[in-house]
This record gives sequence, structure tokens and C-alpha cells, in this order.
Amino acid sequence: MAPSQDVVSLWRLLMKALKILILAIVGILGLLLLIAAFLPSEYRVERSVVIAAEPDVVFDYVADFQNWSAWSPWEHMDPEVNITITDPSSGVGAVMSWDGAIMGQGNLTFTEVRRPEEVRSTLVFTDPFEMSSTDVWKFEKFDGGTKLSWSDEGTLSWPIERWLGLTLDGQLGPDFELGLANIKRVVESAPPPQNPGPPPSDIVPDPTANAGIPTD
Repeated sequence: MAPSQDVVSLWRLLMKALKILILAIVGILGLLLLIAAFLPSEYRVERSVVIAAEPDVVFDYVADFQNWSAWSPWEHMDPEVNITITDPSSGVGAVMSWDGAIMGQGNLTFTEVRRPEEVRSTLVFTDPFEMSSTDVWKFEKFDGGTKLSWSDEGTLSWPIERWLGLTLDGQLGPDFELGLANIKRVVESAPPPQNPGPPPSDIVPDPTANAGIPTD
């Protein structure tokens, strides 16, 4: 029994609608790919804070991975994260690696350390996505204290990362602000360094101290 004319018409209508839908999806995807080609291929996220301490004091909180737990904005978000730090924990070549449900997997390696002006490192994520970038910390004397700047910069591949790049400032910026605020709080609340004076071996006795006192 041949299908009725109404069934044939309905079938043709559905096929036409499906064809239009497929063409629309292909058109939208093509447009998104075309737009991505004109989006920035590089990104940079930067935040800064002024801290009431000398650059040499602030420097140690960043240039030694052992001190990051006191201010890191991410460790507190992922309390179950497993963090591994190399020995030594500071200087060029020092590495901090992590593996956590929220932080994912990755590592940070110091690549340039210039005390007390700048620290550069390579940031690598391996899970849940693969991406690498450069972290830069700058310490500048400012108004009796230190202007601490934290930035992250890298390249964006076409097309997906180009679109993701539009959201990076909104994603990383608040974390940077929290981390910088934590450093400011920790540094400014730390007790001032003590100056106990020279060790005993460096104290030179006064030859006139016993003047006029007979000795055996």
C-alpha cells in the first residue's frame, strides 16, 4: 500500500526543515571559526597591590614555594590538593607541582629570579586541559613600600582558545586579586625583623675598659 499524499508531504516538509537546520548549524560554526581568526592570539592578565614593606621583604613570600601556602588563592579552594615542592624550593629550576579535584594537574617552575626586582616562571596545566603560560612578578619601590604586580601571559591557539581568551581576565583576575590581598595581609601583619646587634665574635673589646684597674 502506497503512503498517502499527506504522509509524503509531511516527510518532505521534515526533510526540508532538517536540511535548513543543518545548513544553519554549519553556517553558525563557520561564522564562529571566522570570527575566532580575528580574535587576539595572545593574552595578558595583570593585577597589582601596594604593600607597606620593602621589596626585599615581600620578595621572599613569592620567590620561595614553601611560603606560597600562606597566601595562595587556590590551595584554600582545593583543601585536598596534593602539592609537591622540590628541594631547594627557591631559585631558578625550583618546581611546585599539584594534583587536585579542583586545581587539576600542573606545575610551576621558576625560570628567572632577580632579587628583589622580578620573578618569572613557566606555568603548565596538563589536566583537565593542556596549556602553558608565563607568570611574572615585579617588585617596585613605591611610596615608602612596594608595588607588587602579578601577571600571566601566553598565546592562544585557533579556534577554541581564542574564544576562551575572552574570559581569562574575568577568571584569573579575581584569583590574582585575592592572592595579592593575602600577601599584603601576611606581610603587613608579620612582626618586624629584630636587630639583636653583632654576634659575640664580632664585638671588639674596649682596651680602655679596665684602665686604672690593677691586674695580677
